[in-house]
Amino acid sequence: MSITFPFKKKSIVIQETLGEKLKKIRLGKDWTLAKASQQTKISTRYLNCLEKALYDDIPGEVYIKNFIRSYSKVLGLKPEKALLHYEKERHVIERKKYHNFLNGLDKIPLIQMFLKPAVLKISAICLIVGIVLSYITFNVYHTIAPPPLAILFPTEDIEIYAPFVTIRGKSDPKAHVSINEKEVTTNEDGTFKLQITLRNGLNLIVITSQRKHGFVSRKMRHVLVNKEKTMAREYK
Repeated sequence: MSITFPFKKKSIVIQETLGEKLKKIRLGKDWTLAKASQQTKISTRYLNCLEKALYDDIPGEVYIKNFIRSYSKVLGLKPEKALLHYEKERHVIERKKYHNFLNGLDKIPLIQMFLKPAVLKISAICLIVGIVLSYITFNVYHTIAPPPLAILFPTEDIEIYAPFVTIRGKSDPKAHVSINEKEVTTNEDGTFKLQITLRNGLNLIVITSQRKHGFVSRKMRHVLVNKEKTMAREYK
């Protein structure tokens, strides 16, 4: 009694490359590469690259596809199918390159990879560019940024009984300070003061500070002058 095992035959499919197919048809026509070159007007060097799938040795994707169209058409193949075959083959090649690249990285110590001259050169250039850009950004910001402005008196809206008040504050010594559009001279430490005349009732005081070509810092104070209380005090 014989025992049979349900083994299934597994067929091995060997994928033919586009270049192998082109070469097989060319040889079937008994053409040399020189003969194929005469028929296609493509140099034997590039025809050889096509047949060996050395696509990176052909200058540019446009040339590769044009060569495939011309070569396949002369050999009796449909250019569209040949190009589709190339696209699939190219995808496999690029994926294999990517995996080989990743495997190569695993074999190279990280410190050794960063110590390569090319990597060091690029890192140095990036560092220099970063420093220069930071310096430019800092200077531009310092030029256009609104200067600091502090009002020392009055610190908030107030009510007074005299028809005048002295505004005191501090800003950038190089900034242009004005109070109600009247320019004020700043000291070396940036402090300034100006006495202004007020009318009876509510007065709006606007203090501004601005560097040349920069934005404006602005502070406002409301000062209420109560003339009736002033007269009552004088009467007493």
